[in-house]
Amino acid sequence: LRYNKMPLQSFVLLHQQILSRLGSTLCPDKETNTAMQAVVEYFATAMGRFYPFHVLPTLFSLLHNNVDSAGNSGKDPSDQLKFLEIGRSASSGSIGQDERQLATRKVLTAIHRHFQEGSRNNSNLVIAVQKLLVQYVMLAKVPTSDLHDKGKVKGIKFSALQEKGKRFNELVTSDKLQCQVPILTIAVPLRPMQKNQPCDWVVMLDRCDAHFDVSESGISRPKFITMIGTDGLQYRQIVKGGDDLRQDAVMQQVFENVNVTLQRQRRGRSRLISLAMKTTSLEDMNDADSLDRQVYIRTYKVIPTTALTGIMEFVENTAAFGSLLCDHVPPAGAPRSSGKQGLHSRHRPQDWPNLKCQHAMKNAARYRNHKLA
Repeated sequence: LRYNKMPLQSFVLLHQQILSRLGSTLCPDKETNTAMQAVVEYFATAMGRFYPFHVLPTLFSLLHNNVDSAGNSGKDPSDQLKFLEIGRSASSGSIGQDERQLATRKVLTAIHRHFQEGSRNNSNLVIAVQKLLVQYVMLAKVPTSDLHDKGKVKGIKFSALQEKGKRFNELVTSDKLQCQVPILTIAVPLRPMQKNQPCDWVVMLDRCDAHFDVSESGISRPKFITMIGTDGLQYRQIVKGGDDLRQDAVMQQVFENVNVTLQRQRRGRSRLISLAMKTTSLEDMNDADSLDRQVYIRTYKVIPTTALTGIMEFVENTAAFGSLLCDHVPPAGAPRSSGKQGLHSRHRPQDWPNLKCQHAMKNAARYRNHKLA
């Protein structure tokens, strides 16, 4: 099998599934498994060299995956992530690495060496992407319970959460990263990258806005930040901690492949419509007309950074379904008019409000536990 002659572009669409096999047992026979791992490592390295903006975040997610494991729960995540830096010796530090992490580090090191041998513009690309992702992880892990208790959820400065020298907006500028990296939550064209050429076809990160918002609802209370690109536009992102976004990323990948199928179907619509026009069946005419419609699934970027942290593209002009239905009681000390009535109470005022339902369910659970005791 001359796998080194295969086009990489087709494999990039499924790179998450391919990269997940790094360091895993693909065959019970040891010799065959070693040969198969060599093929997986080849494709991972090749995709990282020519399509780094698509592949690097997934590789670093695998490398940083165990930061959220139970065995590392009491350790400082910044210390753990420091031991996983590319360029640092794999044996240095006290953090344990499994077979998948070791294989991922090997691939990332090979990609880093590839860009180090190229032009000065992209020589630190791998390290810069890792620095950016590490800052996302650190921001996602910062609790915001004190801000909610004070009723502060809008226009918060990073200084309210992080001390000087560790603030997110101060560390994710193009100058601090020492290399231009893209806005991770925008769609990057599937175009091979040459290490000696500038990436002027990609919107790069310029800086982060000094203020952020916190979600008013939700279990993990995600943070909303605004990144400014080299095109001067603002790109809002959702930074989540405490949630596993890997399944969300896979579902978005499925929708993207569905859109590719629909696009291929539309390319041949002219021929199908012309064939339908020759028929006298009204049903056939309607089928041909449906093919001509611009049908697609609206997707958004989801990038897991560790097993329990990640970032998501903020979709404008949308709202969480729960925030639309439920009432929002103003925080203590705030004026009553600052509360918001949900759609359920507005259209069905005779029903119990959501807060009364919550209290009833809690009381029922307490009564059941007391009865069992």
